[in-house]
Amino acid sequence: LGDMLFQAIFVRHVNEREGFGIGTQLIVPTAAGEEFGSGKWRLRPTAGYRWSLPGVSEETFFQLLARYDFSFAGDDDRADVSELQFAPNLEIGLPGRAYFSIFPSTDIRYNFERDEFFLPLNLEVGKEWDKIVVSVEGGVGLISEEHAPYDWKVEARVGVRFCRAERRMVRLPGIIRLIGPI
Repeated sequence: LGDMLFQAIFVRHVNEREGFGIGTQLIVPTAAGEEFGSGKWRLRPTAGYRWSLPGVSEETFFQLLARYDFSFAGDDDRADVSELQFAPNLEIGLPGRAYFSIFPSTDIRYNFERDEFFLPLNLEVGKEWDKIVVSVEGGVGLISEEHAPYDWKVEARVGVRFCRAERRMVRLPGIIRLIGPI
């Protein structure tokens, strides 16, 4: 198994069509092996802004997400983490509470420790039932350097919405993660 991730996000609506969120993720080094985690305690302060696009469909939106992933403790033999991550996410609402998303993850990255840039193409499809969201995301690296986070990936997610929020504004990320060879 991999590292454990805890997440807290505060979401606020600016008006009927716009909203923002700020929060953080804490990553605890619980991985069963070196290939499954960083070996570091990490924080990921996160901020995002969302615009609804009702002209496309009622549940369609565009959001910009950014976070800074950094390590603050852990195994001294493992590399430190210092990485800026982005996602210009376009999510298109489909009939039956389903959706299609372009750049759903903050996988566009600049690694300060290695001075490397990574640009993938990520696509996701999903469906919501009441408070449960199920989705599958696939990605492939388009521009990558020696230490790219992945060549390709497939992530299956099950999310639970714990608070009253607009559809898919708040999601808790995956319980299953498959990442291709590096």
